[in-house]
Amino acid sequence: MYKFIPVVLLISFLLDLCDEKINPPPGGNTIISSQGSQVTISWSFDNPIYRVIFRIWSFHRYGDETEDLALIHADKSPIIMNSSLPGIEVVKPATLVLKNVDLRYNGTYQFTVVGVASGSNSYVNLFGVGLDED
Repeated sequence: MYKFIPVVLLISFLLDLCDEKINPPPGGNTIISSQGSQVTISWSFDNPIYRVIFRIWSFHRYGDETEDLALIHADKSPIIMNSSLPGIEVVKPATLVLKNVDLRYNGTYQFTVVGVASGSNSYVNLFGVGLDED
């Protein structure tokens, strides 16, 4: 039994080294926007692209369910999902562009990286000043 414990610790240590680490956007995790503006949320991650299985962008509007906005499998082209938010674009490797922002865009944006060994999330809150629902 004692021989088993060091092996488990070693495997755990090696998996920790493989964690998918997401870096938040340079401006932090809160963005203030105005009506009609374009918002660019530029996450980054430290892992080599060959270790990334999926990248997923999702949105949670306050009081509603979370919806997926886009995904990239491996290093293929982005797939934009059918969303309640028009004007979504993804720029590889990890940037979400929101065009012509209005009240519908207020909420929390999540970026998820799923890698070979694990996954990680990062969140950004978008607040609009003087926004109207389109």
